[in-house]
Amino acid sequence: PVDSPSSDVDTKSNIPGGTCYTMEDFKQGKVSNIDMTDWEQFLSNFEFEKHFGMTRDAFDKLPKWKKLNVKRQLRTW
Repeated sequence: PVDSPSSDVDTKSNIPGGTCYTMEDFKQGKVSNIDMTDWEQFLSNFEFEKHFGMTRDAFDKLPKWKKLNVKRQLRTW
């Protein structure tokens, strides 16, 4: 996990403890004690945009069914 922000990694203010994870952390099972239904909320903005191909704002504007489809395509663990 990425615990503190640096120049290339950012955090999201609503993440408990400010901890962000990478997609690799999720794939390797290094993530625990979070609500896995909202796992994307624990990605840094950089990781989110890299894998989702859109900003969080754009993702938030999608209909719920479309969000679920995008998340299912990305969740490979």
